[in-house]
Amino acid sequence: MNLNSDLNTNYIQEAQTKLVMPSFSAFEATLLGSILLSCTWFGMMYFTAVVMMPGFAAVLSDKEFLVSFKAIDNIFQQMPFLVALPCMGSLLIVTTATFLGNKERKKGNVSVRLNLLYAALALYISGFITTGVFNITLNNQLQSMDLENMSDDELYDERLAFEAPWNFWNVYRVVTELITCSCLILVLFFYERYG
Repeated sequence: MNLNSDLNTNYIQEAQTKLVMPSFSAFEATLLGSILLSCTWFGMMYFTAVVMMPGFAAVLSDKEFLVSFKAIDNIFQQMPFLVALPCMGSLLIVTTATFLGNKERKKGNVSVRLNLLYAALALYISGFITTGVFNITLNNQLQSMDLENMSDDELYDERLAFEAPWNFWNVYRVVTELITCSCLILVLFFYERYG
């Protein structure tokens, strides 16, 4: 009976040493969260720029285009957590990661990764401001339109006034967010490699 107990104890101890859970510092956890949320936000904007908007442009009439975009925007406005988590969450967590990275610098760990964190934060803020100033403003203008009572010429003019600027600023956001994600991934690489 004692031999069995010793075998079980040895087996459990051996299993426990093999199943060591990784531990993350606050900086590592926020950095990983920053990468996850920023890449999610990037993916949403990239899909819109590369798939949704060109698809709409290729097959929808002016009225269908505006009505479809208005309906999609309406879903985002009714369920703001769909946008708030990756967008606002990214802003908060990238800011936190930069703050924690700056605390490491004060301890004497000056490196390229802090500059990458500053660049990621600046680019993210730039894309965030662009979203609020340009894309959401255009979305709100579209939401206020009575598309059902517009003539074909009015619909054409409204689509022209909406589509090109919206796409331009969305591509700007895609580029800034791609660079943001790249900077954050490089920070992780440098952190894992050089500490």
